[in-house]
Amino acid sequence: MSTAAGSTAPTVVVGGGAAGCVVARRLAERGEPVLLLEAGCDDPAVARALAGPGRIPAGADWGVTATVDGRDAPLRLPRIRALGGTSLIQGGIALRGLPGDYDAWGALAGPSWSHRGLLPYLRRLEADQDYPDDRGHGTDGPLPISRPGPAARQPLHTAFLDGCAELGLPSCEDHNGGGAGGAGPVPLAGDRRGKATARDRYLEPVLEHPGLTVRTGVEAVALEFAGDRAVGVLVRAADGGAPRRIPAGRVVLAAGAVGTPALLQRSGIGDPAALRAAGLPVRAALPGVGTLLRDHPAVHLPFGLDSGHGTEGRPWFQVLLRLAAGQVDGLADTALEVYHDFRLGLPLAHRRALLVASLLSSEGTGVVEPGAFPGPPRVRFHYTGRDLADLTAAAALGLRWLGTGAARTALRPRRVHAPGGSAGVLHALTTAHHLHGGAPMGDDPDTGGVVDRQARVHGLRDLWVADVSICPVPVRANTHLLALAVAERVSDLLTAATDPAPGG
Repeated sequence: MSTAAGSTAPTVVVGGGAAGCVVARRLAERGEPVLLLEAGCDDPAVARALAGPGRIPAGADWGVTATVDGRDAPLRLPRIRALGGTSLIQGGIALRGLPGDYDAWGALAGPSWSHRGLLPYLRRLEADQDYPDDRGHGTDGPLPISRPGPAARQPLHTAFLDGCAELGLPSCEDHNGGGAGGAGPVPLAGDRRGKATARDRYLEPVLEHPGLTVRTGVEAVALEFAGDRAVGVLVRAADGGAPRRIPAGRVVLAAGAVGTPALLQRSGIGDPAALRAAGLPVRAALPGVGTLLRDHPAVHLPFGLDSGHGTEGRPWFQVLLRLAAGQVDGLADTALEVYHDFRLGLPLAHRRALLVASLLSSEGTGVVEPGAFPGPPRVRFHYTGRDLADLTAAAALGLRWLGTGAARTALRPRRVHAPGGSAGVLHALTTAHHLHGGAPMGDDPDTGGVVDRQARVHGLRDLWVADVSICPVPVRANTHLLALAVAERVSDLLTAATDPAPGG
């Protein structure tokens, strides 16, 4: 099957993270030649090291940091450089965005990006073990999903749910059920084989497919064009060396919320003034490239525990309070989580806990700038005074939970470390690792749209984006399912683009 008029070159997918694994599999299954490029390795030892949270081997991180307006300390943004991408290190949480998130997207880009339009793609990736007959959940997708029951919970997690109930906060037995939110068990992707990653559950089954080629240790430097058509990718080996050209029938970018806009910029696609300031040529004037980058800013409230509060082998992440703005007086879109401090390693981790308060829909956003290649891109976030006040209120709710009878009786928390006011929150602010945006979808390129409703880059041919960078609105959830669902949707658009016209 040709991928562009007069071309027999493969579709080249840039980025072997969650989205790239999905696109490569779906196109290969449909008979299209696909070449998947990943800058990192495909090493089982690295995958095993990444299986536990907080462990990143040397060389498996892109080394991205962000500056935050108003504070001096940089913010580390772990992005995994290996086949499977950041799905290798995410905590297994399989959380959808709220229906209103996708409906806000649909209001900007048409009904196919609304909740109703994206629900079939969310269901396609799920194999929900707890709701096998519910039409709102997927039943036969690549990701087995279940929720830890009471018998599997750590005392820490039981006390969290009991304390939320004591505060009169709403409960939520199914965070993927489309409700307004509340406190309840977290849906997790995995089974007895362990955490379900995009590499293992999407790509592994088709690695021997004759139409699929996977190349690791190959970093994309820039895109190549013939006129306005993308015809190749300039790459270099991860250990350096002279760049070389890989021809493409078309190019699909799946390098993520930081990597995709940075690669567009290095290829001369972006805001002309910013490109010239970085010494880059201007191929296509798209001022939205690198804008509307979003994260869920968070603060950690660590506290000590008496011994005996954890059992090895149980999931680290089990419970979540997610609240929509207005659901509880004085709170914006907010999440609270609590888990043992895995950064310490066992057995010390079971003697300390982290209460994490996150803001799920901030006013402030971030920008991605290309930086000095081959170094990492530059990222800068601006959070407003309202954001800091909202995050302070979220942290105060966490402190109220720590003061409940359920928490004090079951956990006997001690040495609680809490930031003081907005200034303290700004100093303590960290990332929830939920980056999205950076190449937002929009109809008008002059007002910030980077891709159209078909996920094609404006003004250029045979160049698509299939990852979370195209998300133009804040999504109030972990972004793993978002990445998979977007890639599933764009895979269908790519297949439709290669199908012959009726009568052709």
